[in-house]
Amino acid sequence: MKKFRTISQLILLAVFTVLLVNISKASSPFEAMIQSVDSIYVDVDQSKGPYLIHPVKKQQTLYSLAKFYQTNVETLKKYNPYLYQRGLKVADDLKIPITSENFIVTPPSAGLQNQYATLFYKIKPKDNLFRIAKRYFNIPMEEALRNNNKLSHNLSIGESFVIGWVSVKGFSPSNFQNTSVDPILSGSYTLEEKYGKDYKNRSVVSSESATIQTESNVSHSTSSSTSSTPTDTYTTVEEVDYSYPFSPGKDFKTAQGIAIWNKTTTRKDVQLYVMHRTARVNSQIEIINPMYNNSVMAKVVGNIPSGAYGDDVELILSPKTAEYLGAKDSRFFVKYKFVE
Repeated sequence: MKKFRTISQLILLAVFTVLLVNISKASSPFEAMIQSVDSIYVDVDQSKGPYLIHPVKKQQTLYSLAKFYQTNVETLKKYNPYLYQRGLKVADDLKIPITSENFIVTPPSAGLQNQYATLFYKIKPKDNLFRIAKRYFNIPMEEALRNNNKLSHNLSIGESFVIGWVSVKGFSPSNFQNTSVDPILSGSYTLEEKYGKDYKNRSVVSSESATIQTESNVSHSTSSSTSSTPTDTYTTVEEVDYSYPFSPGKDFKTAQGIAIWNKTTTRKDVQLYVMHRTARVNSQIEIINPMYNNSVMAKVVGNIPSGAYGDDVELILSPKTAEYLGAKDSRFFVKYKFVE
């Protein structure tokens, strides 16, 4: 009888444990909305103001997204008029209103890096640092320079420009760390600390007179060797390496070559992924398409297996990454920065 009672108690304990786990999961429905490894882009509507671009994933609804981003369904419809005609679909790029109160501009401290995703703005013609920092996103110009490792205000059309970091828990103010934390504890630094006290003498800094650099007449050749069409299968990973771009000053390498992607896929891809031969898995690569000066930050989800593709292939891109780069062909020339 005692043995039967003990078994019954163990069964009840197991059932209770399962219930607790399910309740815990149910109490955190927004954990998968965005992840720290995501590269999230923001933009500006001249009539409505700045907005975040959220790639819609499975099981996400207008109601859950509105709650996560501290807004309402009607506002989402106003920013995305197509929603008056049809429902939300997976892979929709949903526009979410955003203000400077919804993100931080000081890089997350070491213990908080996995709680924030990076916000990027893609530089357009006639953009300059003053307009982006002050008029669009209301952030300090020095912080913008520091977060993008810049000595001057020069920008390049298509460049992915770091605006700040957004909490993976949503827009609630309680989810953000104090942005005026000690720079030593947070791992941040001033321009003087990074480049020396005379850094201002080495560049001309002004507000509205900043120029945008364009890259033209880029000569390159593609190899005639053939390679297999990349598949849409990417390795899923648990952790992310913050060596670049989250920790300024870390060594990274620059290279150039051929990137390929599966142009014929019908899969609804919403992730910015890339594979490289030697780049550190879970780090991020900054990829530039010099033909259009488009750039994007993509997560390294694996290394290219030896012999799987032609020796000329440097990168394998997910369709979403290729889309952000403005790729027209399944093989195209890119420049990139990475860590090993």
